[in-house]
Amino acid sequence: MTDRLIRPPGAGEPDHPDHAPAGHSRCPAFRVALSSPTPTALLAEVHGELDLLTAPHLRTRLSHALTSTEHTVLVTDLTDVRFLGAAGISALLQAREHAHRHRIAFRVVATHRPVLLPLTLLDLTTTFDVHPSRAQALAAPSYPAGNGRVRREQPPNPDGGEPGSEGHGP
Repeated sequence: MTDRLIRPPGAGEPDHPDHAPAGHSRCPAFRVALSSPTPTALLAEVHGELDLLTAPHLRTRLSHALTSTEHTVLVTDLTDVRFLGAAGISALLQAREHAHRHRIAFRVVATHRPVLLPLTLLDLTTTFDVHPSRAQALAAPSYPAGNGRVRREQPPNPDGGEPGSEGHGP
């Protein structure tokens, strides 16, 4: 496993499950699945760790999807993301800006601590229009893309408590 951290992507044996073949742009532990659950919404399901190695893949997939779509909403579902690093947050910020330039609403589904904690600490839960479920993100009313700070509800607490109860006693 440490071998994977030292070798650059594509440098491993082509048939080894931990290494992508040379020239192959996918990291086996990370993937982005795009679909269109409604006529107006584009859904990006992100799986794995969103870090320095995988952020460029997310950035490329979302940028290409946003450029070639007629959808009015992009929902980025981070439910299956196990780690969200600074490079991943940067890729999400860039995707949000790209979406807004194309007048596409940008929403994020975040349900668990590895994703909610960095977003909360950086005060990005309203910037990203965070929703606790995919269904709620898809059903949220659409507004013209503005500064991203229109809130429909308070995002879930990264510690698992009630929203708004951070740091308050019983």
